[in-house]
Amino acid sequence: MSATPAGPDGVLVLYSVNWPDSNGNGLPDTRDLAEYYMQRRGIPAQNILGIPTRTGTGYNTSMDGALDYSFFYDSILTKVNAKLESYDGPVKFRDKIYYIVMTYGIPYKVNTNFATDNHPLWPGGSYAHNIRSLDQWLVNIDTNVAGTYEAGTNRPIRTAGGSYIGVTQQELFPSWYSHITRYTASPTTFKEARDLNRAYYNYYLVTRIDGHSLMHAKSLVDKALYAERYLQNLSATPEHPYHGVGVFDQDFGTDAGHAPHLVNTKRWFDGADTYSPFKTGGPLGPWSLIVDGHTDEIGQNSHLPIVSAQVATAGVDTAQKRLTLNFTSTKYYLGGLFTAGKTIVNHEGDTAVIDSIANAANPSYLFINDASGFDPLDSIFEVGPDQLLVPNTLFYYGYYTFGAYYDVYKFQTGALGFHMDSGSRYWSMRAIRRNITATGGAVSEPALTIS
Repeated sequence: MSATPAGPDGVLVLYSVNWPDSNGNGLPDTRDLAEYYMQRRGIPAQNILGIPTRTGTGYNTSMDGALDYSFFYDSILTKVNAKLESYDGPVKFRDKIYYIVMTYGIPYKVNTNFATDNHPLWPGGSYAHNIRSLDQWLVNIDTNVAGTYEAGTNRPIRTAGGSYIGVTQQELFPSWYSHITRYTASPTTFKEARDLNRAYYNYYLVTRIDGHSLMHAKSLVDKALYAERYLQNLSATPEHPYHGVGVFDQDFGTDAGHAPHLVNTKRWFDGADTYSPFKTGGPLGPWSLIVDGHTDEIGQNSHLPIVSAQVATAGVDTAQKRLTLNFTSTKYYLGGLFTAGKTIVNHEGDTAVIDSIANAANPSYLFINDASGFDPLDSIFEVGPDQLLVPNTLFYYGYYTFGAYYDVYKFQTGALGFHMDSGSRYWSMRAIRRNITATGGAVSEPALTIS
């Protein structure tokens, strides 16, 4: 069987019909993004579907609210299924679609109305089953459509022999975590993997093009295309400006299998695994790696610099040369008070000297000699820029703490990465501000509930 991936005709693009129109062209921004992506990728015009993301005809302006499962089932799941059952000429869409791409503006979550002890993988435990990833409920559309939902409770119904959790666990683990042992051949694309196992014929690889704005989301499309054209293995020429490294960092703890995950990741990316494309002679070949298993994480003690604080959301006042710092969370304030006369630096290497500190016992302001290089939500360090960054990061995988982002990675254009924690959507949304191009994040415990 050919290892050729599905082409543009194998992609179905979804957009929200309820998202606002910020540029006044008469279309919701999410439709603008869908059309831009389709034009850049050569996806046929008929491979698009608008879906409602709220009741009525008003705007939905938040992607964080969870859609009730009954609304999701009636207005989204069945509508996508109907599109797949329709025909494009003589060919049914279901027979040609492998990938479903959602665009900026579609909510992340579905409320299944289950209680804590209803979780299908960990019943009776501490993991609630009510808030789930909308993306994953589109993976196995046939099973979820057949299951419908209970009248009154609006809970999904599990079909006989089916799964109502939105995923088939062993099929969706990354290749470096759970080897695809069910196949007689080693598939290299999702299309090939699905075609090799006909029992999973109607499963779809669901992704989304997200961003902090329409323009930001469009830039991710362009960055991916740039990487596809220019990204290559430059391990032999580290001085090349597009030389990239794989960075694998976590606390080497035992919670959630963190240590095994790091080991399996390293074996995949250093080519030690039999099926790895990074092995010597493989299609990608060995890449430069930085592997960190220290309990002192990146950004702590002598291993790499301490992350001292985070600039508040509206914390930059260039006129008064003042930074307002966020000390409401321990995620960024990891050690020490600031000292007047010290040099601080952000992730871009912009520096400033601290002139004075307001409320020195628990500083809320830093008065510095120049605030022009700093941005809201910057992480502030007390070290020189030569010590600060993990440069040229092209792949990232790791875990260092729950629901946090350490601002010490300088991502190459086209970089991809994932932080393995159950609040990792926070990490992902910060990472795409810092130039990562492809990432994923969990919306709830456990980390399988991924967008």
